[in-house]
Amino acid sequence: MEGFLLVDKEKGISSFGVVNAIKKKFNIKKIGHTGTLDPDTTGLLVIAIGRATKFIEELTKESFKEYEAVMNFGKKTTTGDSSGDIVSEDSDFDINKEQLKQTFNSFEKKYLQVPPIYSAKKINGKRAYDYAFNNQEVDMSIRAKEVEIYELKILEINNSSVKFRAKVSKGTYIRSLIEDIAKELGTVAYMSELRRTKTDGFDIIDSKKLDMINEENIIPLESYLITNYKNIIKVSGKVLELIKNGVHIENENIIKKFGKIEDETKILFMDENSDKIIAIYEYNSKKIKPIFMVWR
Repeated sequence: MEGFLLVDKEKGISSFGVVNAIKKKFNIKKIGHTGTLDPDTTGLLVIAIGRATKFIEELTKESFKEYEAVMNFGKKTTTGDSSGDIVSEDSDFDINKEQLKQTFNSFEKKYLQVPPIYSAKKINGKRAYDYAFNNQEVDMSIRAKEVEIYELKILEINNSSVKFRAKVSKGTYIRSLIEDIAKELGTVAYMSELRRTKTDGFDIIDSKKLDMINEENIIPLESYLITNYKNIIKVSGKVLELIKNGVHIENENIIKKFGKIEDETKILFMDENSDKIIAIYEYNSKKIKPIFMVWR
């Protein structure tokens, strides 16, 4: 059993809890996920099974994530969400729809984001939340990271809250984004709801609740690879044996036989006779080399 499971995680269970439940249900030894969701966060959790676990790093390397969140105005909390203690209030803030739209539009950009103190960011070998739990002050600005906000769309405006959709780069904290937007508006805010709807090339619409998951829901590793790799080359004979043995091959030899490969750095090799996936190779200007042997 190998491939990917798309779970629509509910509130109250950790990502580890989901992994553990699937592990026991299917008696799986090798299992992992592509990105943690907090217990209070719902939505898409991608579970990798068997050899698919080797693709976790590849899946998460450049992918964007999409969320739906609710931003509550007038209060700031220690954690940036509803679980924290209130540290400041602004009872005089009134939502101006036009100002709100302008501010949201201005955040479709790259900027340096400071992560929340209650986060897993490491500072001097310790997680940030360890400092927070021990009431130790720490300058989180030293862990600021450039993030990109690809899209922000307001979905619903209420008296003291806004529901919105955010398409962001890997490593973006929605709690921090909400506080940054509030700062631009001259007020304070916290996150009351968060739901992940897209991640690592997968969509929430294809997911199932944990108690509804069965073996039929597993996306086979080979199906995923064929769908997501543009450069697919079918080989036979001597070249097939070389690929099976993980031999580094001169790039010019591949170009002579199969033509130039544009814009991609990875090649998916398949057995021409059986249509089975053999390996994934990475190429540069001189040689192509194996990065994953699928057939073994």
